[in-house]
Amino acid sequence: MGARWRSGCRPAVASCCASSTSARVNCCLTRSRRPRAATSRGAWAAPDDFIAAAEFLVKRGDTQPSLLGLLGRGDGARVVGVALTRRPDLFRAAVLVDGRYDLLGSEREPDGEVDVPQDRAQFDALVAASPLRAVRDGVDYPALLLLAGEGDGRVDPAQSRKMAARLQQADPNGRAILFLTDKSSGPSTQASLARGVDRATDVLGFLLHEIVAAQ
Repeated sequence: MGARWRSGCRPAVASCCASSTSARVNCCLTRSRRPRAATSRGAWAAPDDFIAAAEFLVKRGDTQPSLLGLLGRGDGARVVGVALTRRPDLFRAAVLVDGRYDLLGSEREPDGEVDVPQDRAQFDALVAASPLRAVRDGVDYPALLLLAGEGDGRVDPAQSRKMAARLQQADPNGRAILFLTDKSSGPSTQASLARGVDRATDVLGFLLHEIVAAQ
């Protein structure tokens, strides 16, 4: 299904995880310096897999939307962002870590100009794959925690700031939309064990708090 699901007793809390570094994610999400080159349907089908899997679990009685949480890292964060902007009613909370949310603005040429694709089909594919551009005013979005590391040179933390600000603007009286940045964080191989434990605590604490609050 392009995702990894865990569920317990019926009905139960279920979580879906997507990671750009996890070989266990069937859709094979990968980091790319130029993500706009991957415009095939296979590259952008993962959000549909998330939604289909969630609908299947709810329909079968394994869980319900108020017990569903999402976690995405790297390109997986973009996938989760697309899924929750398409079907905000299907999830209670989500954590997005070091993601790119506007692919049209994620890369710049050496002169500082944004590299906008000239091909119309490619342009439309990038817009559809950019959750920042799918946020709509007045929609009740799930609770979100966006994490970004200032020390990770691969992803501009401004992407997470813009996503958080846009969601807060669209749903000012809704659920919590939080942004947390860490100047010492970066790729997992460079992060300290203590920082990794702290981040895991933030992620799990947020998801459990929001899901328990829904009961």
